[in-house]
Amino acid sequence: MNFILKNIWPNPSNNNIINIPTHLEGEDEDDLDLKIASLQYFYKRYKFWKFPNFLNNFQDYQIEDLKLDYIYNRKNFEFQLQNDEHRILIDWYKNKFRSLMILSNNPSTKNLNQLNFNDQNFKFLILKPNDSIDLYIEILINQSNIYLEHNDSINYSIKLKILTNFYNLQKKFKPSYKPKFNKNDRSIIILNYLQKISEIVQIDRILKVKLIEYIQFKSNIIVEEEEEEENIPRSRLDIPNNRFKSPRSSSPIKSLRKTLNKKQSMTLIKLDKSLQDQNDYNSNNYNLSKEEIDELKSKAERSVMFRIEREKQLIMNS
Repeated sequence: MNFILKNIWPNPSNNNIINIPTHLEGEDEDDLDLKIASLQYFYKRYKFWKFPNFLNNFQDYQIEDLKLDYIYNRKNFEFQLQNDEHRILIDWYKNKFRSLMILSNNPSTKNLNQLNFNDQNFKFLILKPNDSIDLYIEILINQSNIYLEHNDSINYSIKLKILTNFYNLQKKFKPSYKPKFNKNDRSIIILNYLQKISEIVQIDRILKVKLIEYIQFKSNIIVEEEEEEENIPRSRLDIPNNRFKSPRSSSPIKSLRKTLNKKQSMTLIKLDKSLQDQNDYNSNNYNLSKEEIDELKSKAERSVMFRIEREKQLIMNS
């Protein structure tokens, strides 16, 4: 608490001066000590360690106004978390908060462990703008815990490829007269990495739902075919089986598209809940073809990107 108060009123001789954080990133970021104090406050204020997977807006969270909300500029803090089309994806707010805990330099309090919370899944880290690619990898992939809850949805090699691509891309954008990355470059790399990881995690979760639905769909066809065969008169058993095949099984991809189109209107929240309600599955047990799996992947990607684009338009028009 002393650390927080010190950064609200840094000049005890003039109680009329209060530092209010803006919660901006890049070159316009707040004083690091003030940023740390505000993040410590909001971590407890919103209970980020148990924040909901999805949140339409902060009004749904039903948080009453407190005096410290004004001092720490709660409205701007919420705006910075919400002003991104990826806000509709699973665990966006929790992981956006984790990205904010990555500081651009050393604060006055040298020992970061003293600043961290009991939950080590949320911790302050230091990543300076012009650090090497190896340090970017170490902090963002190995230490930040960004999307830690969904490690089963994205492996290390994919994370490494994503981060390396964004790092190198930012280097290409850097003008020749600017020899080093600045805070804006650093902020862009972190945000791009966070956004891409959030997309892949959500696509994977929707893909799993669609796999389950399609496996159930194929299982029903198999059961119906077996029942039809059992009802065929013995005198007709010598006739080739393809004479009695269900029309639906003649074109599995066409049937797949028809089935998935019915699910298009489901929200991400409902799709994710559908996954949580399902038992474990193994798509390999059902001999899905590459064509079937590719169709499912494509559908999941389009579903996520469509919703992100729609959310982007909502933000632009608000």
